[in-house]
Amino acid sequence: MRLSHWNVYHFSLPLLHPFTTHQGSLQEREGIIVEGVSEDGQSGWGECVAFSTPFYTEETVDTAWFMLNDLLLSKISSDDPSNISHVFSQYQGHPMAKAAIEMAIWDLKAKQGNHPLYHYVGGIRDQISTGVVISLKENWKEKVDKYKEQGYQRYKLKINKENAYEHLNTFRTFYPDLPLMIDGNGAYQPDEMAAILALDDFKLLMIEQPFRAGDFYWHAQLQKKMKTSICLDESIKSYEDGKQAYFMRSGKSINIKIGRVGGWREALSLHQFLYEKKISLWVGGMVETGISKAHSLALASLPGFMIPGDLSPSDRFWDRDFVYPSIQINQGKISLPNKPGIGFEVDREFVEKQSIRKNKIKLMG
Repeated sequence: MRLSHWNVYHFSLPLLHPFTTHQGSLQEREGIIVEGVSEDGQSGWGECVAFSTPFYTEETVDTAWFMLNDLLLSKISSDDPSNISHVFSQYQGHPMAKAAIEMAIWDLKAKQGNHPLYHYVGGIRDQISTGVVISLKENWKEKVDKYKEQGYQRYKLKINKENAYEHLNTFRTFYPDLPLMIDGNGAYQPDEMAAILALDDFKLLMIEQPFRAGDFYWHAQLQKKMKTSICLDESIKSYEDGKQAYFMRSGKSINIKIGRVGGWREALSLHQFLYEKKISLWVGGMVETGISKAHSLALASLPGFMIPGDLSPSDRFWDRDFVYPSIQINQGKISLPNKPGIGFEVDREFVEKQSIRKNKIKLMG
């Protein structure tokens, strides 16, 4: 399949409610939408999920904009995997920029073959169980009661390490049996291990990324002592990272995000390896629009993803999403559309309206 051109949109979309972690509060979401257009006029869509500042990883919207527009997209004129691999190999890092390209290519390839994306990647389910993230400054009691009514099947608290034990103790008083996990966001230091071990009291599903990204050793030391599963998030940026985590026994669970690991090929390789090794898997979220969410839902349809992921509906974050119909939840599950590609239509007019800047990259024949 040959490509005619790429369209790139740097957007800003206001959140319905601030999204708060110990690292700060997000009032609006900036990101990048990538559209690959084939010679026959068909479009494939991807999303770069980097944030405006490097609080999550070192990648940002501005670095990704540079990578996409100045270095990567002009060299990718087809869906040839060997060419894409060659282009990507010339530049270290920048997995979120690379992932946006692969998302668009894979959406387009699935459409060209008239396959829903989740079929194309080998998915086995057309309904995805959902989890929800509860931010620090929310009225969590009111929110949890609402989410329970909607049928969410897993709950994740964004906690502050200074009051983690007290917060969880209060939470468990109201909800002793709720499927609950917490996200450390790399805030703990190795000398605070005793404070983390104390959280075994609360029968958590897992503790996500307590130590800094890339610290496989201390996560392994913690997992040796802890009954609760340790889950890695920011540490896993590639297939090789996933292998290292497994061989070092750094945790019993891994969160896979297409953007964080560099695209569909890395995500699928990670899934296959870790599924065979019986590591618990789930799909994480990035406060993303429906374009990236649609790709994440397709990923979650694979057999290894048995834990409900951060895959909430459109109205969790947005008054109006970039896709239609909007992504909706029904009794704790999201149904995957049986249409070619990501299965949702992209509201191009709204994408353009929310764009801060845009660029068209024409490709040579």
